[in-house]
Amino acid sequence: MEYQDVVSLIKRIVEKTGIKFTPHILRHTHFTELRRHGWELERMQKRGGWSSVQTLIQTYLHPSDEEVREDWEKVEQKMKLKRTKKEAE
Repeated sequence: MEYQDVVSLIKRIVEKTGIKFTPHILRHTHFTELRRHGWELERMQKRGGWSSVQTLIQTYLHPSDEEVREDWEKVEQKMKLKRTKKEAE
């Protein structure tokens, strides 16, 4: 598909559904999903065409609250930060 075809398709979807979005928001979703599926930042940077990986990290990756919590719990376990019931007493 050419870019203009995508713009036209999205315009029709917006008119039919009333849900306003742009083709660019799909770019954010694309890179967030690539990261969730294990893509390395350097490969994503190359795919996106950015000169700095910081642009990708600061602008395009949107972890959910649940993902942040899950990642923290994994690290917590590795670092053995959780106290056992016996320690808490």
